[in-house]
Amino acid sequence: MAAMTKRAFQAVVAGAIFALAGAGVGSAAQVTVGPQRSGERSVFDFSSKSETPRETENVEGTLTLTRGERSSVRIDIVTDNGTTSSIDAHYERSGTVTVPAPDSGVSAQSQTPEAPPLPFALQRLNQIVELTARMPAAVQTGDSWKASVTVPLPRGETASVPVTVNVAAESDAGIDLEAHGESHLLFSPPAPSGGFDAPPPDAVQMKLSVRTTAHFTGGRLDKAAGNLQSTFGADKPITISSDWSLALEAPL
Repeated sequence: MAAMTKRAFQAVVAGAIFALAGAGVGSAAQVTVGPQRSGERSVFDFSSKSETPRETENVEGTLTLTRGERSSVRIDIVTDNGTTSSIDAHYERSGTVTVPAPDSGVSAQSQTPEAPPLPFALQRLNQIVELTARMPAAVQTGDSWKASVTVPLPRGETASVPVTVNVAAESDAGIDLEAHGESHLLFSPPAPSGGFDAPPPDAVQMKLSVRTTAHFTGGRLDKAAGNLQSTFGADKPITISSDWSLALEAPL
């Protein structure tokens, strides 16, 4: 190989200095949600407040994800009312967590009615993963991109809601994301139990509104919160609202 000239050497040095200076602009956006290596554990405190025209329900508890071999992950949920559940799940290549349906390989993310619904805290974690799927390699305050999040519907169905994700803040303290979006669709209520002669109910207009914030420290999800509103009907709309939050308690 020919010897490098003095001018060429200076150009390489200048380029390296420029690259190092540029590295301080924007953070590397390799963000993660939950445990990434076998044996790692993440514990999230969660809360949910759901409001319907008839009642208000508050739920608090902890969600523990313990990473197993390859893509496997153990889910343990404990609520403030003493309810506990343990689920064997796995990570998809996208980073979302799915729970196989009983005695089948069909995941709960599918439209299959037999598949069990994901616990709400897992649904919210998956939405954070979906928000960051198109996140640039480096971000600055004011950056934005498009994404879509999966919202659960009755009878095991789901809807994809388009959202806009904004970088509200980026600094040595971490990255703050804000996302919002909505979707309109037709929803078919369940058939009445009055027998085979009962006419099927008419489909009603449905509006889904999503608002989410998430904070990442050192590239790891530290906390998130949001609101999901489902509005049914046009003449006399009925709104169901859910406020939720997740906070990382123990990263390992």
